[in-house]
Amino acid sequence: MLTTTRRAVVLAVSLTMLATVTAACSRTVDAEPAEPAVVRAGWPGCRATGAFDDENHAGPTTTGSIPAGFRPTTAILCTQSHQPEGKPKLMNVERRATELQPLLDYLARPSQISTRPDTVACPLVGWNRPWLFLVDDTKRWITPQLPTDPCGFALQLFEDPGPPYENLDYTDRVIR
Repeated sequence: MLTTTRRAVVLAVSLTMLATVTAACSRTVDAEPAEPAVVRAGWPGCRATGAFDDENHAGPTTTGSIPAGFRPTTAILCTQSHQPEGKPKLMNVERRATELQPLLDYLARPSQISTRPDTVACPLVGWNRPWLFLVDDTKRWITPQLPTDPCGFALQLFEDPGPPYENLDYTDRVIR
């Protein structure tokens, strides 16, 4: 049997080892800011961006930070949604929101990069980058880069209530 002193030593050593392993596996630093997104003229609509043709669910490939001087007034999330039974399986939806402050605060956060050893793996779960766009009052638009965790997932993806782009007060329009 272990004596009380020995138990205390074993417990202290175990807690120290746990703290060391946890710290080694969870150290992160802020990434450098992304290059500014390309500002495009004349919002073309979700269909023209290729959002509904993305069979691999990879999301937009050219993203960036919100450029200086670009003042978004609308967030547009292009998505597909299941229809009621008896209808075609998916319908294309353009979702618009104009209350953007929680989203803009989120997009201003830096991505995180890991300082942990390469031997520590990220979880093998899928994540579909959203087809999210910001549009200003002159219909110029950008594809914002989402802040990510060290594994490349959107920050807050696995938290409740999730990233702000999932929880905006959207008005939906079905695209035929």
